[in-house]
Amino acid sequence: MLETYYKYRLEYKDNILFIKVGSFYETFDKDALILNKLFGYKIKRIKDKIKVGFPLNRLDYVLRLIGNINYTIIDNKEIKEKRFKDNEYNNYDFNINSIILKGIRADKIYDTLNDRLLDNNIDNIITKIELIIGKNI
Repeated sequence: MLETYYKYRLEYKDNILFIKVGSFYETFDKDALILNKLFGYKIKRIKDKIKVGFPLNRLDYVLRLIGNINYTIIDNKEIKEKRFKDNEYNNYDFNINSIILKGIRADKIYDTLNDRLLDNNIDNIITKIELIIGKNI
């Protein structure tokens, strides 16, 4: 799937790419971050990449609400593209590598704490961290 994404990424540089995978559309990297920001879709990490997916029946909803962002839908080798005169794709500036590295660092911290502490202690620590984060947001 990633090969398909990066193949089309070269051709559609300023578009969000939606790739049909089974009963979902998936997107990666910056596109995933844009969908996370706009819709709150959960980011999933696959090694050093990030992705967002949503069910096929949500595509019309997503396309109505992404605003003036060019998009390309890749569906079983069929490609549909929509372009806007005032494309807003590049208004979203994310440092993807920084976000991925932070996630990797958080996983390493969690694994280290989990190895050294009893399971119930790690849950208590995570709960306390979540409370602190929640108060500062």
